[in-house]
Amino acid sequence: MAAGAAASGAGTSRAVLEDPAEADQRLVQILAAGLKDETAARRLGLGVPTIRRRIAAVMEQLDATTRFQVGYLLGLRAAATSQQDSP
Repeated sequence: MAAGAAASGAGTSRAVLEDPAEADQRLVQILAAGLKDETAARRLGLGVPTIRRRIAAVMEQLDATTRFQVGYLLGLRAAATSQQDSP
């Protein structure tokens, strides 16, 4: 990915992850299900390049180098959040 493209999309993606929209939550669910990019694009009504850019933006924000790491790190965040919400 070109540096300019990564820089221009990074701010938007960070905001999306801090306050996830329904589409972004669905993207994470689709990733967790292990579906191919083509299937994810069809389900979300987006193009494959858009899905790949969004996944790359999530990976960049989390400083992950693989999709597995994204799932693991998001799982850690969810566990930490649920522990904070417990009495």
